[in-house]
Amino acid sequence: MPYLRIKVELIKIKIMSRKRNALFAGLGVAAAGVFAYWKYKTMSAEEKQQLKSKVNDAGRKIKNNVNKAEKAIADTYEEVKSKAGEVKSKASKEINEIKG
Repeated sequence: MPYLRIKVELIKIKIMSRKRNALFAGLGVAAAGVFAYWKYKTMSAEEKQQLKSKVNDAGRKIKNNVNKAEKAIADTYEEVKSKAGEVKSKASKEINEIKG
């Protein structure tokens, strides 16, 4: 029985540690959000425009990369589909030749 009690205590310690880590992570994210809000509010109109421009550029780059990846996936899919059709057709011909 003492082993079981020790095991239970270790589990409790692990749970508390995870809760503490989650709390610290949440506080860190909240602090970063408050800092970002303060920083944005204290920016000049020109700096806000530059930030907006950077965010828009990053968004465009992400969108372009997603579109490129989507096209590459579609092309690869079509290629695989075509080759699978060729293999199927070739196999069907060979089966028909064997059947005679």
